[in-house]
Amino acid sequence: MMKKLDKTVIIIPTVIVLILGVIISIFPTQSTSIIGSVRMFLGADLGIYYLLFGIAAFVILLIFAFSKIGNIRIGDKEDKPMKTFTWGILIFTSTMAADILYYAFHEWSYYYNAQILNQKLEDPASKVMWSSTYSLFHWGFIPWSFYLVLAVIYAFMFFNSKRRNKQKMAEACRPLLGNKVDGWVGKLINSISVFGLLCGTATTFSVATPLMSELICTLFKLPNKPYVTIIILVLITVIYTLAVIFGYKGISIIAKITTCFFSFLLAFFFIAGGPRFIIESGFQGLGNMLQNFIKMATWTDPLRASGVGHRTGFPQDWTIFYWAYWIAWCVATPFFIAKISRGRTIRQIVLGGGLAGLLGTFASFIIFGGAGLNLQVKNAFDAAGLIAQGEPPYRVIIGIIEHLPASKFIMALLFITMVGLYASTFDALTDVVSSFSYRELDVDEAPSKWVKIYWAAVFLILPCALVFLNTTTQLLQSVAIIGAFPLSFIMILIVISFFKDVKNVNKL
Repeated sequence: MMKKLDKTVIIIPTVIVLILGVIISIFPTQSTSIIGSVRMFLGADLGIYYLLFGIAAFVILLIFAFSKIGNIRIGDKEDKPMKTFTWGILIFTSTMAADILYYAFHEWSYYYNAQILNQKLEDPASKVMWSSTYSLFHWGFIPWSFYLVLAVIYAFMFFNSKRRNKQKMAEACRPLLGNKVDGWVGKLINSISVFGLLCGTATTFSVATPLMSELICTLFKLPNKPYVTIIILVLITVIYTLAVIFGYKGISIIAKITTCFFSFLLAFFFIAGGPRFIIESGFQGLGNMLQNFIKMATWTDPLRASGVGHRTGFPQDWTIFYWAYWIAWCVATPFFIAKISRGRTIRQIVLGGGLAGLLGTFASFIIFGGAGLNLQVKNAFDAAGLIAQGEPPYRVIIGIIEHLPASKFIMALLFITMVGLYASTFDALTDVVSSFSYRELDVDEAPSKWVKIYWAAVFLILPCALVFLNTTTQLLQSVAIIGAFPLSFIMILIVISFFKDVKNVNKL
């Protein structure tokens, strides 16, 4: 088996992550300073690059959906598509689903007192409108474009171009780079890809696991220490490793069970959080996002009038971070979506996959966020004020839940749901990155269970190191922005390669 493995992809990213994990743990202050400086250069000084990249991805997605490219069927005529309901669930739960829950509860509180589009929000009506608007924007059309553009390209590569035996980003560049992808250029691309993914997963784990720790500590009246977070990380790793060993069947079972819990939480917060307010604020936020989409996608705040520092403003702290965050996840999730999309047309993948993803994310932010917003405007709980004072987000989320009925039960259910969402998300990631580890592996073949277990363990290294940093949101954002920068250039090569490939294969 060792001869089949691509040792470069396995060893180089792992060594880099191990070194970073040790350095961060031993020199936390210096590490924070260096990571922050690099983030400032990429996010503040080169931030417009991420904004342009996001707009380009959205335009390309529209081309895929509404040009003749959309008519292309993925796979052979005899290939039957997966059941639509199961397909949609797997798409949503293979993304940053646990993060979606975490941010949905409180993200609006950062925007409530912000200066948006060079206007200071003064009255509660404007604050409600723009808080819900930006939450939907940051988890809406542009981020999902990153996933779906690559999912289409990988699906076409596997099932139409018949380049099925190398499940790597470098292979997607072959139409442009030719045999160079078999040499050091390909190894570099694949190593950067896996490292970028590890940065994205580190950010994901480190952002939301403190909430899970706080939930457990609140329920069982325990002190919230780093070891609690690490135990939770190990628990999640064990669950998703066991599921991955059983393949797509195991992933599907966890995804469906978790979706039931997730749906119950949505129903509870919708009823308990004020149905009329939630519907109207969500509807208004969606409409406002559509009206101001181009303005929001191109807002750079060159004078940095919306920020507290001279180098960053609102778009640098949030929009650019989110685009980088989603880019870092583009290494694995689009591969997973591609594998389960055989038998559908490109248009169906774009529109159906987009609908599945947007329904899940929009429902989360409208309902969970709306419940907290309702408490805010009623002066029942000042979440925005606490966030502005530096209160950790996970404590603010606990505060929101405590102001609703059956809070202890909801905390327990929220914890279980987040574990399930993490497990189903990392099921997909582990399966894909394990396939990356082979020199050749057919798209219908499963990676070795030992390779999956190996990557499941590697995913833990950076998050465990970041737990001891007493990490701030700013630092975690920095990790994602740094990891996404080189990945974006690889994605550009992949898109150019696709247009060349589709022209040759389909004679368009």
